[in-house]
Amino acid sequence: MERGESLGRKKKKYLGHPMIVTVKNRYKGIMNRCERHYWDKVPNYYGTTVCDEWKENFDSFFEWFVENCVDVKDQIDKDIIGRDSRYKHYSPETCLIVPAEVNYAMWVYPKNPTFPEKKYMGSYGKCVYRSLKGKPDTVTYEARFTKEGNKTSDYIGNYKTEYEAHDAWRHLKIDRFIQLSEKYEKEYPKMVSHLKAIALEMCIDASLGRPTEWPH
Repeated sequence: MERGESLGRKKKKYLGHPMIVTVKNRYKGIMNRCERHYWDKVPNYYGTTVCDEWKENFDSFFEWFVENCVDVKDQIDKDIIGRDSRYKHYSPETCLIVPAEVNYAMWVYPKNPTFPEKKYMGSYGKCVYRSLKGKPDTVTYEARFTKEGNKTSDYIGNYKTEYEAHDAWRHLKIDRFIQLSEKYEKEYPKMVSHLKAIALEMCIDASLGRPTEWPH
């Protein structure tokens, strides 16, 4: 059965449900991110997959979404849990439904690699760029921080080494995860437990003087 046919049949079953339009849009968004034409536009999603359970059965996805959704405006995140395996995979085991600002907190700048800064990104430091400012023989590294889903970023500062710039970005990430954990601890306990684990992992990396890997 083709995906479109499956979706059409299941939509009839849930016709009239107050969340059907929202769930259908989320479902189409996930499927789109797993297509090559989308990867050509946003290479960060290259290789993203979706489990057969959802791909072949909209019914299963609908039930999972309705059961786990706290707010209809929430978004589906595959990186908070799935980052442990370094896979880009949509499934009940690797996804959470989270507030938009939490989803955005997992982003790194630039989300879209067509931004000119992309070509100046350092070798390992996420959100770190080799600065073109200053004397031609002087290399500095600029750190930037993305928040609230903006396609632009906030300037953190310029540093002598790539690692110093990466570390400055990392500490802002840690602070942001702690802030979000405190805000959503009661409503999203599972999500918060994973955010705290990520923050702890980043703290350990910092204490050992090593960079933190990131899913994107």
